[in-house]
Amino acid sequence: MKLWSGLGYYSRARNLHRAAKEILLHHEGKFPDELDAALQLPGIGRYTAAAVLSIAYDVPLGVLDGNVARVLARLLAIRGDLRRPHRWRRLAKTAQDWLACGSPGDWNQALMELGETICTPQNPRCEICPVSKWCRAYKLGLTDKIPSPRVKRIAVNMKIAAAILRDPRGRTILVKDPGAHDHVLFSRMWQFPAVQVARHPRAELEKHLRASLGVRGIVLEALPTARHGVTFRNITLLPFLARVERLPKLARTRILALENLSHLPVSSATRKIAAAASKPRSESISGL
Repeated sequence: MKLWSGLGYYSRARNLHRAAKEILLHHEGKFPDELDAALQLPGIGRYTAAAVLSIAYDVPLGVLDGNVARVLARLLAIRGDLRRPHRWRRLAKTAQDWLACGSPGDWNQALMELGETICTPQNPRCEICPVSKWCRAYKLGLTDKIPSPRVKRIAVNMKIAAAILRDPRGRTILVKDPGAHDHVLFSRMWQFPAVQVARHPRAELEKHLRASLGVRGIVLEALPTARHGVTFRNITLLPFLARVERLPKLARTRILALENLSHLPVSSATRKIAAAASKPRSESISGL
């Protein structure tokens, strides 16, 4: 996780690691060549299983991802949200029915590349598309309307207050306990003590520090805020600096120099909070 940190998609990294262990333990170090066995691996869904099995083992399984779904929907002029279950099932059946069973891996990769490079979401390159003469959407002038745009989830604004505790030796403390949307924001990695706040960030953070770390009587100095985006969440990070004589030693905590933060797996949100400690108070840090 330390090597992966900063890249996002942390559950994918964990599932890759878990799947590798399963493959070593139950499949003699070889990715299984049967669909049911592949689907039992952590993080492996229908699309990934079909892609791996068709490309690696020539198993006749059609793939369906966003690119393939868009190609098929335009060829058949299927309107509406393609992710609706009944439409996705129809597209999955089409992908399987149209599969070139003699070369399933090549066929699947060709469809994926067609959607990636030519049959793009906006401004598809129909004039050079090798299958445009069979495309109903192209004939009907509907390529800009198929597929229908997905309805975006309403954005949620939230505030997270985090404490950078520093002792006289310049060390700080990181925790690994759930809280402050740990799964979403800090990806279950090492983080500064943090809590979601509403109207009184300093007071709410002080209360959290007392309850979680037993830290009392500290002065929280506000640092420059930072912006952070996760899916539909617009997050304002509110870092505070607190100078303490001694850092608490508790289970699931780590004490280290602030400049050594990269020695542990941390999320980009934690890096932004740490960066605030080196910024002048008049500055703000932004980024999505």
